[in-house]
Amino acid sequence: MKHAPERYSEIVSIVSKRLKLIQRFEAAAELYESIDAFREAVNCYIAGEVWDKARQLAQQHCPDMVRVVEDRYKSDLVGKGDGDELIRRTGDVDSALDMYARNGDWTKCLALAEKHSPKMLPHYLVQYCKVLVNRQEVTEAAQMLVRYGPPPEQSNFQLYKATEQEAIGIPDATGPPLVREMLLRVTMPPGTLGAPPTPKILSEDRRPQAEFLKALLTAHLQTVRERLRERNMAPEVVAKISVALCRYCAEFPLDLAFYDAGIDCKNAGMINMSFFFLNRFLDIADAIEDPDNAAIDNTDFMETDIPSPYDLDLPEQAHISNDKVEEIRDWVLGWSMDQNVQQKMDLRPCVGRISTPAQRRARTAERSVSPVRIISGFPVLKKTRVECTVCHSAANRDDWNIWVQMFKECPWCSSPQNAQY
Repeated sequence: MKHAPERYSEIVSIVSKRLKLIQRFEAAAELYESIDAFREAVNCYIAGEVWDKARQLAQQHCPDMVRVVEDRYKSDLVGKGDGDELIRRTGDVDSALDMYARNGDWTKCLALAEKHSPKMLPHYLVQYCKVLVNRQEVTEAAQMLVRYGPPPEQSNFQLYKATEQEAIGIPDATGPPLVREMLLRVTMPPGTLGAPPTPKILSEDRRPQAEFLKALLTAHLQTVRERLRERNMAPEVVAKISVALCRYCAEFPLDLAFYDAGIDCKNAGMINMSFFFLNRFLDIADAIEDPDNAAIDNTDFMETDIPSPYDLDLPEQAHISNDKVEEIRDWVLGWSMDQNVQQKMDLRPCVGRISTPAQRRARTAERSVSPVRIISGFPVLKKTRVECTVCHSAANRDDWNIWVQMFKECPWCSSPQNAQY
């Protein structure tokens, strides 16, 4: 341009615009710098993602554009999903958390919140668990709530209910232990250190969290039962647990409750009890299949504290296959013709006899607060009562010794324990 220096700026502007059209932004920026068009140069460096040069030029010649450069840089990192670089360069944890959440990268979101923004962790944890529950991935939701701890706010209770109601009915062994751990954290009073409060203490709790007590006790008994089943030992204790769980059949699928009670009683050689519960199971199975013509006779259960099926919602779908239902129907038919088998329930172990309406109302009130026994769910007799030496949860001596000989720990607080005689 030595022959027409007055046109240098004009030519640079034309060339720079053409360079921008072919996305050679850095070259265009350098030309703009040569004619002191610093704002245009900064914009070109931004467009070309040449952030260091854009930042330096803005600081030297366009201080009012420093914030523009940083905002555009941050937006670029967010758009690329580069949370690590976003935090390293800007320290903006909140933007990184929001970016991970919007992109569905919940693992990074929760890990980042746990490390750098603990106050925001409950917010993102609840959001993620809602996503999981909506996708019917309740096991994963329970795992997350156990891993990070369920936020105590009452506004989250519906999420916890949805999670436990689905997970506690999962047919494999994963659901109940997760629900137990989750609800222990939900119900545990603030500041609790060491062993969790006993069922008796929790039953006296008047905080809103107390509404989860029955579900917690249900999940606990199911967890104990499953551990015994895995060892293929103590069938009598397993049967007692399944019978006791019928008191909590509002907390998990009704047909599954009576099916387990009947099958486990059969496995323990308690045929009269098995006949009793499997006959009720068949009534429930028929009612699920044809709810419009359901007619369940509750006479045999009127003298127990097992809830009436008319006070409960029938499952929309059966949890036991048709083939198994028909097999059970054959058993029940055979027992009904066997004079040595009687359809009756031994009321002594887990439920009391109720003869008057007043007694029935009293038992209903008692059932709503009565703490479960930590192994079998059966009432603890005074002369056979033993306690965990750490959490002081109660159990019958025989049940306790069977458990401790196998697992060497308290089933409630997991502290090391010995047999008691």
